[in-house]
Amino acid sequence: MSNVIRLPRVDAETMGELLMFFQVATGFAGVWYGVDPFDQPGVELGKVLTYGAMGRPGFEEKKTPAPPPGDLI
Repeated sequence: MSNVIRLPRVDAETMGELLMFFQVATGFAGVWYGVDPFDQPGVELGKVLTYGAMGRPGFEEKKTPAPPPGDLI
């Protein structure tokens, strides 16, 4: 089984429509699977850990923030 997306042409407008389709699909899929697709606690945690590893002032002694209740790491 395969899925095929056929585009009438490859230009800025068509590609924009395709990207918007996938953005909306991601939102619906997140809600369907019980995940908030518009919240990114992992991204913020990654920034804090990366800044600490790079020795950025103010981040070397920061503790890793605890994830919100119910979130998986």
